[in-house]
Amino acid sequence: MTRHYSLATIFDMPDSPTQSLIVRLPADKARRIVRIVDRPDSAYESVDEFIRVAVENQLTMEGDLENLRVPDASDDRQAPISAAAPSRSGSGISTTATAVPAVPKTSARVPIPTAPVPSPQAAGDLLRRPAVEGLTFQAATPTTGQPLSSFTNRLTPLLGGPRVLANLSTNGSSPSVDQFLDVTAKASRALGLRLRAEDDAANRRGRHRRSTAWPVGDDESKSLIRYRNCFMFMPEKKVGFAGPLLDLQLVAVVDGKVFLTNSGAPFATALSPAIDESDGVDLLGDEHRHLLAEAIIRIPGEFVEISQFLAAVESASGSQDEIDKELGVLHSGWSEAQVVSHRAALVGRLRDLAVIDVETDPKTMIVPGSGHAAFIKLLSAATQSA
Repeated sequence: MTRHYSLATIFDMPDSPTQSLIVRLPADKARRIVRIVDRPDSAYESVDEFIRVAVENQLTMEGDLENLRVPDASDDRQAPISAAAPSRSGSGISTTATAVPAVPKTSARVPIPTAPVPSPQAAGDLLRRPAVEGLTFQAATPTTGQPLSSFTNRLTPLLGGPRVLANLSTNGSSPSVDQFLDVTAKASRALGLRLRAEDDAANRRGRHRRSTAWPVGDDESKSLIRYRNCFMFMPEKKVGFAGPLLDLQLVAVVDGKVFLTNSGAPFATALSPAIDESDGVDLLGDEHRHLLAEAIIRIPGEFVEISQFLAAVESASGSQDEIDKELGVLHSGWSEAQVVSHRAALVGRLRDLAVIDVETDPKTMIVPGSGHAAFIKLLSAATQSA
């Protein structure tokens, strides 16, 4: 019979008295929590805080993922994963996987944005194609080198950060971290709601919906927090801040302020047909895809995961079921849901780059996209220079 520990934890619940709950956990999991909390470099002050953060994260997910289920290639609903990186060769690419750092411990408290939602006109001003002449750029700041999270299941929502940052910086001063995160999330929500309305009007469904992964959930606060965590950045103990905008070297944080990098500036000014043209549909233009393709393979952990995934696609002749089996072997410690979530996120990211596409009739198949050959050349060149 499995032995359980009972752990009491306190939840600070708004608009109600503090409540104490008893959480019953299997003994091995309870001991693991205690070991994590007791580490010298732990981000958690107590077991209470560890469990409270876990619950807050799950509640945030439940706010956006109303009917959680195992995702397929067209889904944007993900389950959390922990990443590993065994070696793999194939598809003409040979990679030797190095140890990928553990998932970083992030700050337990993520402020909820409080600024009012910008009007469509104001959001349009913040997301307009900016001029960057005269702005101060900074070198990219240190990152963890890990693969992108499965929650970062698209790349199109990254458009918001560099554009808003450039337009906030035109007066010669760079915004603070809080101002940048707050204003960008709100402007991105306004854009996402516009995209959703256009998607509905055009009867776009599934993976063709451009509003997917933008902060458009009914619970605004949770939706904005998820967007900030998954498509911008958040506090991280070892390197200060961590998240895709930093991992991809599009922005940098220096002395509490946010700056464009030399890579982020052309990304901010590149043409986005859906935003910059009255009849445009695609969010990412060719220049965006090129910049992101170069940036994403500079992330050591992501380079390994992408190489393994594309090799699995080739080996499985695009069969999604067979790809999942191969990824399951590579990540033998993962559950089926973790493997599927990981694959779905890679599909979402690589489809945004036009590296792959998805066919669903008569069954789901992953096929090369228009940018597949060029991306394989980038991967091969990166492998040879490593």
